[in-house]
Formats: sequence, structure tokens, C-alpha cells
Amino acid sequence: MPDLSGVVVVNKPSGPTSFDVVRRLKGLFKVKRVGHTGTLDPTATGVLPICVGEATKVAGFIADGEKEYEATVRFGQVTDTQDAAGRVLETRPIEGVTEDRVREALLSFVGLIEQTPPMYSARKIEGKRLYELARAGEEVEREPRTVNVDEARMTFFQPPDCGIFVRCSKGTYLRTLAHDLGARLGSGAHLRELRRTQGRAGALPEAPRPRAGRPGRAAPRRAAHPPRGARAHSRSRRSIPAARAALSARAARPPGGSVRARPRGGGERRSGHAQAAPGARARRAAPGASVRGLMTRIRV
Repeated sequence: MPDLSGVVVVNKPSGPTSFDVVRRLKGLFKVKRVGHTGTLDPTATGVLPICVGEATKVAGFIADGEKEYEATVRFGQVTDTQDAAGRVLETRPIEGVTEDRVREALLSFVGLIEQTPPMYSARKIEGKRLYELARAGEEVEREPRTVNVDEARMTFFQPPDCGIFVRCSKGTYLRTLAHDLGARLGSGAHLRELRRTQGRAGALPEAPRPRAGRPGRAAPRRAAHPPRGARAHSRSRRSIPAARAALSARAARPPGGSVRARPRGGGERRSGHAQAAPGARARRAAPGASVRGLMTRIRV
């Protein structure tokens, strides 16, 4: 069987790390080259594109695309990790935090902004991950990085929580944005929940979702009844054996001829449509060729 290639868009639950998902898919597809295109924190959920086989060659292209997030910010509490998984360092009153002030403050984060990477992050300084230094009780200077935020707006306001939608470039820390938003309002804040809804490789709700719980384990899914008019969407979601068989068949199929144009008149017809000539197919990718056309979305 030829090696499988493609991009799997996973709907990551809260709990497993991005590497846990990579390891699970590596075991499922029995391939050596598997990698994600942008880390999601363990507590974060949503779109996590995973490149398999030859598709790892385009991982950088996918990672460089802009991303969209839905997040919940909790005002009044500052944590050491800037999210809900950390230890609360400070508690402040939130009486001065109003809906209008939050909307105005969010506008100040749109455009090119400077962000200082949090200590609990995967950035490296002198060969060591920042989170490794943080767990050892060390804190080091970090240089601010320029990121681009195309859109930042409020989706709901229910103190002490506030919902925000953010569309931003690669390398933007939503934890840091929540922390800086709280600092600007004077109340302090941390990121309570985070969900990536779209990336360059795909968007929710198309992404399949593995089970939260034991890392590297997949969950059985309940049968879903797609809404009327959503047949094309439901067809794109395949079981793992069916997806592997489809990808293998595509990779092994020899190149075919070009597609013939449908005749304007005459010819054999069925149900009012012209039938294609025998053997008339779109050109297929040969083994080792480009991964274009081999992208699929499957259940994991």
C-alpha cells in the first residue's frame, strides 16, 4: 500500500496536547511523517490541521494563514499562565468594567500590535522552552513580537465574563491579548476559554472531533442527522477505513486522460443529462505527486 498523504482537520477537545493528536493519527494511518500546523494549548479546543505524508511539505503554508478564534475572557483575576489552567496571582474589583469600555479597549488591539510571549509558552530562549523555565521557577526577559490583529470585537458581556471574536495572524497569543485587555481596563483578566473556529486548512463544524479524556484515544461519535440541504457536508465526513481506502486508491491510480467536453446535442442521454464517454475521467495524482486532491476530512 502506498503511503497516505493529505490534511486532516481535527476538532481538538480540551485536554490532549497537539502532539497527542499527532501521535494518535500517526498510529491510525501507520505513517512516519505526521505534523500539526500550529499548536493549540491543551485547554483550547477547535481547528487543528494535521499534515500526513507528502502534505507535510505544505505545513508551513498552512501555518502562515490567518486564524479565527472565539474566546471567553474573565475579568478580575490574573493568573501565572494567563489562562484558567494557571494559579491565581491577584484578584481585583471589576465595578469599573463596562460594556462600552470593553468595546473601546478591544478596538485598540486591532492592527499591528506588540505582544510579549508568556512564560508558559513553547518559545525557546537559549535552546530551552519558556514553559520549562517557568516550571523551574525562573522568569527571563522576552522580546516583544509584532503580530497583526485584523478584527477584535465583543460577542457577549456577562460580568465577570466577556466573549470576544478575534481574527489574527500566526503567532498571536490569545492568552496575552486577554491579559493585556484586563491590564488596560485596570481590572486584570485571564483567558477562560478558547476555541479556534477557522484556519487556512478548514473551519468548524467540518472538523472531526476526538474524544476528550485519555490522550491519544479516539471517541465513538453519536449518529448525527445533517440538516436539510447539507448532504455535501455529510458526504465529506468518512470513517477511518473508508478514508484510508479512498486515499490509497487515489494515490495508486495511474494518470488518466483529460476530461472531455459534454456534447451540446445528440448522443446517449439518461435523465436529461449527457453521459461521459467511457474512460473519461479527471486526471488523478500519481504516487508521490502533489497532495492536491488528496485532502480529506475524516473522523478520528
